Amino acid sequence: PSDEENLTSAWGVIMVQQVEEKKTLDPGNKTGNTVAFGITPTIAFGVWIYQNPPNVEISGVEIQKYIYEANSDSKERLLFLNIENTGDGISRCKAYIEMTNLSTGEQTTLGGKTITVLPGYKRDLIFKLPDDLPKGEYSTVGVVDYGSDVELVAAEMEITVK
Repeated sequence: PSDEENLTSAWGVIMVQQVEEKKTLDPGNKTGNTVAFGITPTIAFGVWIYQNPPNVEISGVEIQKYIYEANSDSKERLLFLNIENTGDGISRCKAYIEMTNLSTGEQTTLGGKTITVLPGYKRDLIFKLPDDLPKGEYSTVGVVDYGSDVELVAAEMEITVK
């Protein structure tokens, strides 16, 4: 639509579903005191549709939280990025973590996840540290490239990997 109130970002899902003719159930009991039900397996899938009209700019994605959690019971080590789209356009983001061992200078990159963040919505991203990552002190940088031509957003944190 060309009128001004429709020049906003929009999104939706088109569902494609297999249709199968409903079959008559035979309860097997002619007295009418039987309950019967049937299951008809079908296939369906959804296709996401996104619209950013030309007047809408991808104007902002912010990192709300950047957290490190190490669970000693499961030995799982995770970095969490919580991001929010503060702009008025749908943002297709690429997020990753750059880790630098402060003793050796060795660098490790985690992720490379590509996600969509709708205007006004938040997304939680989880990055699992490799099991073979050497113990030590690390500088970590969580980076989100949200499609801006002039900036990336990032958060920095030093962690100790045990």
